Amino acid sequence: MFSRVEFRPGYPDASCQNKQLSAITKLNLAIAGTPGTEFYPGFQPESNEIQFVKHRISAAYNSELLTLLDSRCIKTVVLAGLSTSGVILSTTRQLADMDFRIYILQDAVIDSNSTVHDVLLHSVLSSQANIITVDAAKNML
Repeated sequence: MFSRVEFRPGYPDASCQNKQLSAITKLNLAIAGTPGTEFYPGFQPESNEIQFVKHRISAAYNSELLTLLDSRCIKTVVLAGLSTSGVILSTTRQLADMDFRIYILQDAVIDSNSTVHDVLLHSVLSSQANIITVDAAKNML
């Protein structure tokens, strides 16, 4: 499943009390239907793959993700993408509290700050998720 972030024009779904979302609204970013809300070329989902829109940093908060996982009886998730200190951290913490088994693909996540990325992966997220490589994940299939 693939998530992307977008908001309605005027940002009625982005709280001014959320520091990260406030930065997005001030820069007038991630408005539905505008450039920058689509998947990066070469990383788009295939036509048979599920995609959903999220309105917060966590892919699980108030999005379709939990419904999609529940309707398929899925309790194991594999996370990849941008950014380690944003969506990966927030989604991992939320799903761990909901008793999901979580794998993070260490060579398929990144952060603008490499030190933060390393500390999060190896000292924080590793307590709630299994940190593995893409190759290790392929071998598990």
